[in-house]
Amino acid sequence: MPKSKRELLIIEDPPAKTTQEPPEVPWFAEDIFRGTNMPSNLQPAQLPFATAETESETEDPFLFIDAEEDLDELAIESVLDTLESWGSDIPKHYGYFKRVSLCDLGLQIPLGHDGEFCPASRRDDCLVICSEKENWVQLLEVDIFPATELNPRTGFTMEVLRHQRCFNLRGKTSLKEYYDALVDLTSAADGKARIPSLYEQLRLIVRIFRVLTMHMRAGRFDPSVPLKPGELCVECPACPQPGVNLPRNWELDPLKQLHFVRFLAGDGNFKLQRLAKRRPVKTESTTNTSLLGDGGFWVQESLFQRYLSETSIAADEPNGQRKSACNTMAGDPGYTPEGAKALDVTGIFCVSCRHIFVCPNGVVDLHKGEKYRYADICFAGPLNRSYTQGLRYFVITYDIACKYGINFKSRCCNRSCNFILIPTDTNDDINIIFCVNKFHQESHDDDCAAKNALDYTKYVGRTCGEGVETIWANMNWLRYSTREMGPGNRIETLSEHLNDWNWQKILGIVRRIKSAYAKSIQSLDITMQELDDLKNSIGLKEASSLESKYHALGGEQFLQNQQQLQWLSRKDLYRKMTEIDGSSSRSLRDALGLRQIAYVDLICKALQLESMQARLSQRVQDLAKLKNAPAALKGRISSLSEKVKNGIQAHYDLLYEVVPQLEPLRQTPGPPTVDEILLPSRLTPEERENYDSELHEDVDETKMSEDSKEPSLDSIVENWRDEFVRLDFVHAMAATERWTEEVRILTREMAATCRSFRASALLWSRRADSCNLTSEGVHNGSSMSETDWAETSPEIRGYMAYASRHFDLYANLATNAIAEFLDI
Repeated sequence: MPKSKRELLIIEDPPAKTTQEPPEVPWFAEDIFRGTNMPSNLQPAQLPFATAETESETEDPFLFIDAEEDLDELAIESVLDTLESWGSDIPKHYGYFKRVSLCDLGLQIPLGHDGEFCPASRRDDCLVICSEKENWVQLLEVDIFPATELNPRTGFTMEVLRHQRCFNLRGKTSLKEYYDALVDLTSAADGKARIPSLYEQLRLIVRIFRVLTMHMRAGRFDPSVPLKPGELCVECPACPQPGVNLPRNWELDPLKQLHFVRFLAGDGNFKLQRLAKRRPVKTESTTNTSLLGDGGFWVQESLFQRYLSETSIAADEPNGQRKSACNTMAGDPGYTPEGAKALDVTGIFCVSCRHIFVCPNGVVDLHKGEKYRYADICFAGPLNRSYTQGLRYFVITYDIACKYGINFKSRCCNRSCNFILIPTDTNDDINIIFCVNKFHQESHDDDCAAKNALDYTKYVGRTCGEGVETIWANMNWLRYSTREMGPGNRIETLSEHLNDWNWQKILGIVRRIKSAYAKSIQSLDITMQELDDLKNSIGLKEASSLESKYHALGGEQFLQNQQQLQWLSRKDLYRKMTEIDGSSSRSLRDALGLRQIAYVDLICKALQLESMQARLSQRVQDLAKLKNAPAALKGRISSLSEKVKNGIQAHYDLLYEVVPQLEPLRQTPGPPTVDEILLPSRLTPEERENYDSELHEDVDETKMSEDSKEPSLDSIVENWRDEFVRLDFVHAMAATERWTEEVRILTREMAATCRSFRASALLWSRRADSCNLTSEGVHNGSSMSETDWAETSPEIRGYMAYASRHFDLYANLATNAIAEFLDI
């Protein structure tokens, strides 16, 4: 027994478990539900109690319960609801309000008898506890969450737990910061040392309350029912879900590869790390294992460990640990963040949908970079779920999709692979297209960027693929508070924030889809007008020819047949167009000795060189304004100047090879900042004719065959212009098709969102009915009378009230969604 009345007793928690089995959560959900049927304004302070009369002030009712000398002498220790009495130790005119304990003022709260005092209890106690019920049950009846189930000596009000959860989700306030704030509000200076430390108890209760809250919001009223993978997660209402938000006979839709395609985007984050513990830590199930099991966002642990153990590490490094040749960003199997040796977890990999909802079982902890196997297990969760439901068309966007998707099926789907992550039918009817996110295309070379571009991929609409990046702006605020947590607590904390992220997306998805639809209609009108203007400018005959070539090339990725994919790369486009054209470009190449030179590439490189030259000029001007310029800055400018100088020299060498008529103009390039980059199109017609005549002045043209004549500058410029017209036409056609697809996709998503909200409302209605059927004397389809309601147990009434509230919530969401979409 403590010697001081202010000393806190140690909580009698059960001994630490040494097994790795998932720990059991004290199932207080039914007791929490019991209070759902009570008005929210009925707080413990409103129950009958006796207190001494005093001149006092009262603040907000956030109560802590801490232990006194024994369980029968529990006293209320207020953190925000302490009373202040006038100090009597000093003269009145020098006095102040001094904080005193509510227990010292004679507060009494009766438990166990609906606000009445228990006849068998002692009336001089602060909490008058009934001996006929469990202590923790009586505490939950007055919205006090006990710190332990066996012999509770410390408790926290539900209002404190809800308040902490809200601050953590909205302000990313860590639990330690929140607790310190409560202590400061209780006693910032005077008497602060007298306040017992309840942080460890609060940390345990917050963790249990978090898990129970996720179970309750998922409609899990019965803890004996096995937890399904991803069951605790909030899911996207707009993504196709057969049996939930798709119309009847949707499989017969001739455009199901457009209307019912599932979009998935993956990305790694190297901020949400976890430090490795250097000192040995006791192995406890509650510390190392998440209480969410496989029902949260993290991949199934047992499946993940089996996959890693049964597959070869060579799958992570298909290029022999060589860094990607076309990607300079972190999304590479060989990338390892700085300081990885001090980290147990270097980051996380996440999979989201087109509407930026984090997918259930689509998150995994990374170790030493974005290995292929870690990404495989993440994509496998959503793919398996959708494939089992009946979907067959998928689009995956990833920073390094250009090389990641090459052997994806052989690693995950084929029956010949070592470990089948995505079991498919014998006919291999899963269709997956891999594309590079639009922002990351700039870090890929030309062939790769064009070949994997969303803008030139059929049936994807105007999908960006970068939405998953926006999740990190919200989640990175947690990197400092979670890096010191245990593995299980860290996963639970991040899962709660990801679930809240999805819920906030649900609240705004109607507005987002409505806005995107209005924008798509407007953009489609603009692109169609631009395409019509282009056709009129080049002539209807030429436009018809280009359109037939565009469709003949098949320069886009088709989902229907993976074996006949036609990649739209710039070089392939030139080659195929030349083969179809057959005359001018081919004769031009023959006349140039079959040199494989892309003329448009020459111009593009010249334009890029001009951009570098302008940047160099600006840097030189900025440097001149500095009195004491750093040596490092001078070195970078000097390096850029040398790069521009070499680029100009290489440009002229290539130009004279492509257009030998300009050889007489060869001269030493000028300074990198002022040298004009010469192109044939910048010569006047008179200059072109002059150089043509000078070139053929001394040549006996009668001895030259027709095929060996050097082409004129006009023909070269004309061919270049033809290529630009073709490319412009391809871009205009692709933009029109993508916006048309986007309108159709958004139309389908509007209907799917309304169906999802309606399906969720019906699900909660069935849950309320299932609670109704468990009551004695209530039959299927009959309403409950007031007598039956009064005789029903508080737990059942709480379940029904909770389910009814969620039914009304989703019914309102469905009604509002229909009204908003009809208003377009």
